[in-house]
Amino acid sequence: MATRKELSKTDRLAAIAAMEGLRRFDCVTSYTIEGESVQAKWNENGFATAFEQLKTNPYPLGLKKKRERGWLYLLLAQEDKATINAWERQMFKEKYGIDKSHEA
Repeated sequence: MATRKELSKTDRLAAIAAMEGLRRFDCVTSYTIEGESVQAKWNENGFATAFEQLKTNPYPLGLKKKRERGWLYLLLAQEDKATINAWERQMFKEKYGIDKSHEA
């Protein structure tokens, strides 16, 4: 008999907080949490708004807890992994002073 995996109570609360932050900023219209899956129904320009918040605000969407901000990051990566990966690479390059002359 296979058992269905569920989010821990702490992770579930953090995911809900992230989703409610997205809803407050009109980034999503609705969301569902089933098992370990969190799915959002994004508004037009919702991803761009949330991504800009993540890039520029130390507490994006008013999320104070690190776990809640982590869930926001995971949700954005789930929606558009290429954009998030490009941003991570750019941040890494800026942090470590890597320019084009050092790239392979």
